[in-house]
Amino acid sequence: RLCVTRVQGKAAHIGFSDMVMGRTQGLNEHGLCVTTTWGAPGVWPDGKGLPYFAAVRALLDRCESTEHAIEVLASLPIQWCTNFILSDASGQVALVEVAGAHRGIKRLAPKEAFLSATNHYVLPEMQPYGVSRRLESVERQRTINGRLEGAVPRVDAETIRGILSRPMPNGVCQHYYSSGLGTLWCSIADVSLGRL
Repeated sequence: RLCVTRVQGKAAHIGFSDMVMGRTQGLNEHGLCVTTTWGAPGVWPDGKGLPYFAAVRALLDRCESTEHAIEVLASLPIQWCTNFILSDASGQVALVEVAGAHRGIKRLAPKEAFLSATNHYVLPEMQPYGVSRRLESVERQRTINGRLEGAVPRVDAETIRGILSRPMPNGVCQHYYSSGLGTLWCSIADVSLGRL
């Protein structure tokens, strides 16, 4: 369900809902975009904490920048396996991989053109928690990276739309896997224009 949320005292945002009040991703009025993918489907960390969709909602409600979102995310107890990509209108981008209390962070370096995430961990410090890496996820990551590398420096909405809408292996669209996952919907956020 696509929602526009305007709560007094919080940042307005647009994004897809999960469990009614949570968000799977979104873009807020400050230009902060939060997206998620599963980190290791079927592997659950020990401990107590928030599900990923509550964490996304907290970030969209409270944060104005990627750095602020990293700080808030570090303070949240999360009992989930999730990859967050955080980006903002100033051009700051970070990948935060979470397996409960275990976290890895990679900020987009000046010489890098993009960061991507699918349904597994890629950061070295998160490899001990990536025991459920699926072939579909690895192939999707390879496709995304290859298509974006081939398009740099002219990556635009049409480039991304092509990746999202073409079936595998030329894109990442696959409506059903044997394991039950699949693409339900996609959105493209332009943080520089504040548009989803």
